[in-house]
Amino acid sequence: MSNSYAISAVTATLWHLFDTEGITVSINPPDTQAAGENSRLNIFLYQVMENLGYKNMDQPARSYGGDLFRNQYVGLDLYYLLTVYGRNDDDLSAQKTLAETVRVLHDNPILTKDLIEQAIVDAKIRAQMSDINKSDLADQIEIVKVVMHALSLEDLTKIWTSFFKTGSYRTSISCKATVVLLDGKEDARTTMPVRKRNIYAAVPRKPEIRYVEPQMVDGSLLDSALGVKMEVHGNSLKSDEIKIDLGQDLKLEDMPSPESSTDEKLVVKLPATLAIGVRQIKVIHPMLLGTPKTLHKGYESNASLFAVVPKILDLQPASIHVGAKLTIKFKPEITKDQEVRAIIGTYKPLPVEWTSSTTDRTDTVQVEITPDITKGEHPVRLRVDGAESQPDKDVDNEYKRKMVTIT
Repeated sequence: MSNSYAISAVTATLWHLFDTEGITVSINPPDTQAAGENSRLNIFLYQVMENLGYKNMDQPARSYGGDLFRNQYVGLDLYYLLTVYGRNDDDLSAQKTLAETVRVLHDNPILTKDLIEQAIVDAKIRAQMSDINKSDLADQIEIVKVVMHALSLEDLTKIWTSFFKTGSYRTSISCKATVVLLDGKEDARTTMPVRKRNIYAAVPRKPEIRYVEPQMVDGSLLDSALGVKMEVHGNSLKSDEIKIDLGQDLKLEDMPSPESSTDEKLVVKLPATLAIGVRQIKVIHPMLLGTPKTLHKGYESNASLFAVVPKILDLQPASIHVGAKLTIKFKPEITKDQEVRAIIGTYKPLPVEWTSSTTDRTDTVQVEITPDITKGEHPVRLRVDGAESQPDKDVDNEYKRKMVTIT
């Protein structure tokens, strides 16, 4: 970046550049120039505009607490009018000076660090701008480039008629110096230095799940001795580190890992704490980063859905009349924030009641038999967060479900 002398330093560097090429230079408004014995070039800064590229790059510089953590700066484009004057007001010598000016601009499209440093110690320049040596333009991170800037005859006419009221038009061209950076006065709070750097290379292989088996998981078996194992089928599933996200809001390091893995299949033992309901599963390939190495979330697969369903263990009483309450015992337990409905036969789902209000978890609920349910024997289902109890192969009836008789 550069300080408030940056614009002056650009003008001084252009002056020094043309002067070293044998061209006499002045830096006054063009309409104040009088005829002289020597041909010369006048450099006049007629417009300063904000550089659009650096304007779009500007980011918030202050924290929520108001502390400056990033230096403010502004990028500028400088537009110069270069006017030539002939010896004793001779147009032919003015045109020769114009040709020399264009050649110098073409040969020196960049204001180099060396050229800027030479300009700020030039005796002629120091005589007119004594404090130009305070400029740090030579050290700014962006190189200043100088290019010809096309002006139409209409543009030139507007400049001369608007800016210069007393002098007649002289042959002129325009150039643009870009980009000049100005620092803000307030220094940002410095961060702690980096003590150690780590470089990592990773091959991008995003895992993809095609399907899972089983899609209906018997929740009553999750805490059994063997538990429930799920197969995840897909592509690019294998990695050095694999974690399975089951939507339990666990930290990355606490998520389960598969028991076996290939690129096409993972075998995962589902945790006993998995709640009843429609669940989603994702495969994560975390990365070991930092010192000491810790797990960071890496590539993540698409989500695949499965259901953990309840199993009805018992109904009491087996025979019940309208208006009475049927007790349903099931497994695994549910929590109070879960949506639970009982379905008797083909009738609409009924809300349930907890048998105890003093606990946060339960495996027993009650449902009141409504008058719209006809007398007879009906199968009973339990629906928890969209996951419905499934037929039980050990139950000996055509429905493979626990039955209740309405009397």
